[in-house]
Amino acid sequence: MHPADRRSPASRDDVSAIASLAKDRQILVVRARHLGDFNNALGIASALAERSNASVKVIEPVLRANVLIPLVRLTIALGRAARQRLAWQMAQVLFRGYAPDVENVACVVSTLGRGEPAGALIAALHDTISVHLGTPKRLPRCLFDVVIAHQGMAPLPGEISLPISPTRQRLSRSPKDALVIALGGNAEGVKYEQEFWRRFIESSINLAMRENLTPLATTSPRTSEAAARELQEQWRARNLPNTDLQPYRPDSAAFSSLISRARVFCVSAESVSMISDGIAAGAKTVAAHWGELPKSDRISHFIRTQVSAGRIGLWDIADGTMPSIGDIRPLEICWSEIFWGQLPKFVQYRLTAV
Repeated sequence: MHPADRRSPASRDDVSAIASLAKDRQILVVRARHLGDFNNALGIASALAERSNASVKVIEPVLRANVLIPLVRLTIALGRAARQRLAWQMAQVLFRGYAPDVENVACVVSTLGRGEPAGALIAALHDTISVHLGTPKRLPRCLFDVVIAHQGMAPLPGEISLPISPTRQRLSRSPKDALVIALGGNAEGVKYEQEFWRRFIESSINLAMRENLTPLATTSPRTSEAAARELQEQWRARNLPNTDLQPYRPDSAAFSSLISRARVFCVSAESVSMISDGIAAGAKTVAAHWGELPKSDRISHFIRTQVSAGRIGLWDIADGTMPSIGDIRPLEICWSEIFWGQLPKFVQYRLTAV
């Protein structure tokens, strides 16, 4: 039997069954091709899961061809009864890799690219809330209940604007005894020379010593082998514990534990996601660059917005100019609280109602 045709056995008078039903609710996240976008989508899903008592499930539907997008729109336009009869079969025709065996979907979260048609259609099939990160480009805005503007892009009317990129990181109130060094890598509009990494790592460790903070370090999927090797060599030269050097792993818990200790967070300026992680954790975040800011309009706009708000400082490694750490004002309210407060009331109600 298909999920759309199933009926819950729980009686509304049965409190334990209702509690079990709430526990089994799931937020579906459409996997994005780019890791940064996917992590942002997971950040949104985690914030919603905290409020809706739901778990998060990643799905990987791929539209078979862009020419099928008009059929996606037509399928969504079907009435609810017609969708129950036809749309599930249509979904298998339109997409590869989509057959989630779930019947209690609280929400579907998607982002730009292949996630756009999949997110809208799957939300319609489940008759549930659709949340999309980024201004829709393939489908009308009206097919999504919530649209969140990408960082570095001006929000259009009706879009939610967040202070930072969505992240799984939460504001940490725990004692902060560390300076965390985070290495990104080459990205849109920026290419780092080895000298940047040498001086960035060296200067960050020196800053940790001056501030009487424990230096910790991590890398990212974009970190080059040469940059990672430079980090390891400087770590050994300073006789710093290997346990305080944590290379990137696809495990958000390890990174979250590291950054939650950060009083100061030094990160290469091209990484919107990691800058957002530092701000979200309540660290005094410093974005390091070499001369000019990244040439990407989106990244540079994001950085200037954060500087104007006082949430980060800029550190030009080329001339050694460093901001005053004391002038940086971390977030006092968790970004997820700000996000929840901007959601339409009907969305809040449907996400929290059992």
